Amino acid sequence: MKKLLIAALLSLPLLTIAQEKVNSGKPIYISKTLTAQPGEVYLDSVKIDRPHIYLDPDNILETKVFKAETSKADAEGATLITRKLQGDIIPLKDFIESLKAGSSKIKRATIIKLMVNDKYVTDPENYRIELSSVRKVSIFNFRDKDSTNPDATASVLLTIKGFRKKE
Repeated sequence: MKKLLIAALLSLPLLTIAQEKVNSGKPIYISKTLTAQPGEVYLDSVKIDRPHIYLDPDNILETKVFKAETSKADAEGATLITRKLQGDIIPLKDFIESLKAGSSKIKRATIIKLMVNDKYVTDPENYRIELSSVRKVSIFNFRDKDSTNPDATASVLLTIKGFRKKE
């Protein structure tokens, strides 16, 4: 009886491991020229870092998830996003620089605080944006250089299409 109890207790970790999804690591064939790994995201056949890119939801033609031929139904797949019009996707930093060049309100700002959809962005060089995704640009809290504030500061709020404020 003790041996049976010990065997049952020793097999419990094996049962819990069986419940986890296993990443097969097998290549996923999206097309003749495009092969992906599970979890990867592609935009018009170019690999992207999904959390760091702002896309126009009105410009998305389709989103497909591809899985390896031998994978199970719950296996992680590779995602392919296809756009209707393949316009430029530029670094967010370049977008802010073009705003700065075109707006007398923030032209003299040495510090620009940036928020995108109510989230503070500290590293705009790591983000990319599809220009048609911008719904609204708000510039506020501009402070020019003076004796109490040595730096000219501006705050920029970008609202991206498809964003709904949580209430």
